[in-house]
Amino acid sequence: AQAQMLGVLSDVSGLLAACRDANQGRDADLDQHAEQVEPHLRLLSGLPRPDMWPQLRPGALDLVLDRLVATCEVVVVDCGHGVDAGAGSGPGRHHSTIQVLARADEIVVVGRAEPLGLTRLVRALHDLAAVAPGRSPRVLVNMARRSLGWSDREVDTTVARLTGITPEAHL
Repeated sequence: AQAQMLGVLSDVSGLLAACRDANQGRDADLDQHAEQVEPHLRLLSGLPRPDMWPQLRPGALDLVLDRLVATCEVVVVDCGHGVDAGAGSGPGRHHSTIQVLARADEIVVVGRAEPLGLTRLVRALHDLAAVAPGRSPRVLVNMARRSLGWSDREVDTTVARLTGITPEAHL
């Protein structure tokens, strides 16, 4: 999704290409697979379809993450929507997400300030607690606006009551 939002339209997933290099024993050349978006911002695009997640071997993903951490000042991984707490044992999106969460220095969870978005946010925070126990995510509420009829304080109170975590900011 980040690639599309940033106008990087490519048929090839940068992440999948880097993992394939790692699978073949080649050091992932991130300059070859990451798109330069801004002078100090590169994007390693994700997978375009959910059915492609099993193609990422956990070992290869670890090698790519190691390379990113070694060569980049800051690494941000957008894991998309919530994670299924019961799906972490086999290959796939949720296993990869759990793998990334386990390595993360910081976890940021973003939810929308509308009924469905808040429901998903609460569910995601509960799922996160199951797969990353003891981690304290930063929670941000996106797309907050007065026309929803809720104040930021009401949203914060609801999220805190249901999850024990108070959002840090409203965007």
